[in-house]
Amino acid sequence: MVILIVFIVFAVLTLVLVFATYRASRKASCLNQLEQLVQPVDLEVLENLLDPIQEQYLKRSLGFFQFSKYKAMRVWAANQYLRRASRNAGILLNIGRIAAQSPDAEIAAAGMKLAKAAFRLRLYSLLARLALVLQMVLPNSMKSLHSFVDDYDQVRKQVVHLGQLQGTVVLGCL
Repeated sequence: MVILIVFIVFAVLTLVLVFATYRASRKASCLNQLEQLVQPVDLEVLENLLDPIQEQYLKRSLGFFQFSKYKAMRVWAANQYLRRASRNAGILLNIGRIAAQSPDAEIAAAGMKLAKAAFRLRLYSLLARLALVLQMVLPNSMKSLHSFVDDYDQVRKQVVHLGQLQGTVVLGCL
Protein backbone atom coordinates (compact mmCIF):
# COMPACT_ATOMS: atom_id res chain seq x y z
CA MET A 1 0.00 0.00 0.00
CA VAL A 2 2.81 2.40 0.90
CA ILE A 3 4.60 1.56 -2.33
CA LEU A 4 1.46 2.34 -4.32
CA ILE A 5 1.06 5.73 -2.63
CA VAL A 6 4.73 6.58 -3.20
CA PHE A 7 4.43 5.52 -6.82
CA ILE A 8 1.29 7.63 -7.39
CA VAL A 9 2.85 10.70 -5.77
CA PHE A 10 6.00 10.25 -7.82
CA ALA A 11 3.98 9.78 -11.02
CA VAL A 12 2.07 13.02 -10.41
CA LEU A 13 5.27 14.90 -9.66
CA THR A 14 6.87 13.46 -12.78
CA LEU A 15 3.94 14.64 -14.92
CA VAL A 16 4.27 18.13 -13.46
CA LEU A 17 8.00 18.04 -14.16
CA VAL A 18 7.48 16.84 -17.74
CA PHE A 19 4.99 19.64 -18.39
CA ALA A 20 7.29 22.28 -16.90
CA THR A 21 10.25 20.95 -18.88
CA TYR A 22 8.21 20.88 -22.08
CA ARG A 23 7.35 24.55 -21.61
CA ALA A 24 10.99 25.41 -20.92
CA SER A 25 12.26 23.38 -23.88
CA ARG A 26 10.00 25.24 -26.31
CA LYS A 27 11.90 28.44 -25.51
CA ALA A 28 15.21 27.10 -26.82
CA SER A 29 15.63 27.63 -30.52
CA CYS A 30 19.39 27.64 -31.01
CA LEU A 31 22.65 26.85 -29.33
CA ASN A 32 23.25 30.57 -28.71
CA GLN A 33 20.51 30.48 -26.05
CA LEU A 34 21.76 27.27 -24.48
CA GLU A 35 23.84 28.80 -21.70
CA GLN A 36 20.91 30.92 -20.49
CA LEU A 37 18.46 28.01 -20.38
CA VAL A 38 20.31 24.97 -19.08
CA GLN A 39 21.11 24.21 -15.49
CA PRO A 40 24.59 22.88 -14.68
CA VAL A 41 25.00 19.21 -13.85
CA ASP A 42 28.24 18.24 -12.12
CA LEU A 43 28.83 14.76 -13.50
CA GLU A 44 31.55 13.91 -10.98
CA VAL A 45 29.22 14.61 -8.08
CA LEU A 46 26.34 12.75 -9.72
CA GLU A 47 28.59 9.79 -10.46
CA ASN A 48 29.67 9.79 -6.82
CA LEU A 49 26.05 9.90 -5.62
CA LEU A 50 25.04 6.97 -7.87
CA ASP A 51 28.10 4.84 -7.14
CA PRO A 52 26.93 1.55 -5.57
CA ILE A 53 30.43 0.71 -4.31
CA GLN A 54 30.62 3.91 -2.31
CA GLU A 55 27.14 3.28 -0.97
CA GLN A 56 28.16 -0.19 0.21
CA TYR A 57 31.21 1.30 1.91
CA LEU A 58 29.05 3.87 3.71
CA LYS A 59 26.58 1.19 4.71
CA ARG A 60 29.37 -0.81 6.34
CA SER A 61 31.02 2.25 7.93
CA LEU A 62 28.01 4.06 9.39
CA GLY A 63 25.41 2.94 11.87
CA PHE A 64 21.92 2.11 10.64
CA PHE A 65 20.35 5.45 11.57
CA GLN A 66 23.31 7.48 10.32
CA PHE A 67 23.33 5.58 7.06
CA SER A 68 19.57 5.98 6.62
CA LYS A 69 19.82 9.74 7.11
CA TYR A 70 22.84 9.99 4.83
CA LYS A 71 21.15 7.80 2.21
CA ALA A 72 18.09 10.07 2.17
CA MET A 73 20.33 13.10 1.63
CA ARG A 74 22.19 11.32 -1.19
CA VAL A 75 18.93 10.33 -2.89
CA TRP A 76 17.61 13.89 -2.59
CA ALA A 77 20.82 15.34 -4.09
CA ALA A 78 20.92 12.75 -6.90
CA ASN A 79 17.27 13.46 -7.63
CA GLN A 80 18.04 17.17 -7.99
CA TYR A 81 20.84 16.45 -10.47
CA LEU A 82 18.61 14.06 -12.41
CA ARG A 83 15.86 16.70 -12.49
CA ARG A 84 18.31 19.19 -13.97
CA ALA A 85 19.54 16.61 -16.46
CA SER A 86 15.97 15.87 -17.53
CA ARG A 87 15.23 19.55 -18.04
CA ASN A 88 18.45 20.04 -20.00
CA ALA A 89 17.66 17.01 -22.15
CA GLY A 90 14.28 18.54 -23.01
CA ILE A 91 15.97 21.75 -24.13
CA LEU A 92 18.55 19.81 -26.15
CA LEU A 93 15.81 17.73 -27.74
CA ASN A 94 14.21 20.89 -29.10
CA ILE A 95 17.54 22.27 -30.31
CA GLY A 96 18.30 18.95 -32.01
CA ARG A 97 14.92 18.96 -33.76
CA ILE A 98 15.50 22.47 -35.05
CA ALA A 99 19.01 21.60 -36.24
CA ALA A 100 17.63 18.47 -37.95
CA GLN A 101 15.65 20.78 -40.26
CA SER A 102 18.81 22.51 -41.47
CA PRO A 103 19.49 22.52 -45.23
CA ASP A 104 23.08 21.50 -44.45
CA ALA A 105 23.06 17.69 -44.43
CA GLU A 106 25.85 17.37 -41.87
CA ILE A 107 24.13 19.76 -39.44
CA ALA A 108 20.79 18.00 -40.01
CA ALA A 109 22.35 14.61 -39.26
CA ALA A 110 24.06 15.93 -36.12
CA GLY A 111 20.78 17.55 -35.05
CA MET A 112 18.87 14.30 -35.50
CA LYS A 113 21.53 12.39 -33.58
CA LEU A 114 21.36 14.95 -30.76
CA ALA A 115 17.55 14.84 -30.67
CA LYS A 116 17.52 11.03 -30.41
CA ALA A 117 20.19 11.00 -27.70
CA ALA A 118 18.45 13.78 -25.76
CA PHE A 119 15.14 11.92 -25.92
CA ARG A 120 16.75 8.73 -24.58
CA LEU A 121 18.53 10.72 -21.88
CA ARG A 122 15.31 12.43 -20.86
CA LEU A 123 13.47 9.15 -20.61
CA TYR A 124 16.34 7.53 -18.75
CA SER A 125 16.55 10.43 -16.28
CA LEU A 126 12.86 10.11 -15.47
CA LEU A 127 13.24 6.36 -14.98
CA ALA A 128 16.33 6.92 -12.85
CA ARG A 129 14.38 9.30 -10.59
CA LEU A 130 11.69 6.68 -10.17
CA ALA A 131 14.34 4.06 -9.42
CA LEU A 132 15.84 6.30 -6.72
CA VAL A 133 12.47 6.58 -4.98
CA LEU A 134 11.95 2.83 -5.23
CA GLN A 135 15.40 2.28 -3.81
CA MET A 136 14.40 4.20 -0.70
CA VAL A 137 11.34 1.97 -0.26
CA LEU A 138 12.99 -1.30 -1.35
CA PRO A 139 16.73 -0.86 -0.73
CA ASN A 140 17.85 -4.18 -2.24
CA SER A 141 15.78 -3.92 -5.42
CA MET A 142 17.93 -1.39 -7.21
CA LYS A 143 20.61 -1.90 -9.80
CA SER A 144 23.24 0.68 -10.57
CA LEU A 145 22.33 3.93 -12.28
CA HIS A 146 26.01 4.58 -12.83
CA SER A 147 25.72 4.43 -16.64
CA PHE A 148 23.50 7.54 -16.61
CA VAL A 149 26.62 9.66 -16.21
CA ASP A 150 28.15 8.18 -19.37
CA ASP A 151 24.92 8.80 -21.31
CA TYR A 152 24.82 12.44 -20.18
CA ASP A 153 28.46 12.93 -21.11
CA GLN A 154 27.76 11.54 -24.62
CA VAL A 155 24.94 14.05 -25.09
CA ARG A 156 27.25 16.88 -24.00
CA LYS A 157 29.78 15.80 -26.62
CA GLN A 158 27.07 15.77 -29.29
CA VAL A 159 26.07 19.33 -28.35
CA VAL A 160 29.67 20.48 -28.70
CA HIS A 161 29.92 18.73 -32.09
CA LEU A 162 26.71 20.38 -33.33
CA GLY A 163 28.01 23.73 -32.09
CA GLN A 164 31.23 23.24 -34.05
CA LEU A 165 29.26 22.44 -37.20
CA GLN A 166 27.13 25.55 -36.78
CA GLY A 167 30.10 27.75 -35.86
CA THR A 168 28.77 28.34 -32.34
CA VAL A 169 30.91 28.12 -29.26
CA VAL A 170 29.22 25.96 -26.65
CA LEU A 171 30.68 26.57 -23.22
CA GLY A 172 30.72 24.02 -20.44
CA CYS A 173 27.22 25.01 -19.31
CA LEU A 174 25.85 21.48 -19.29
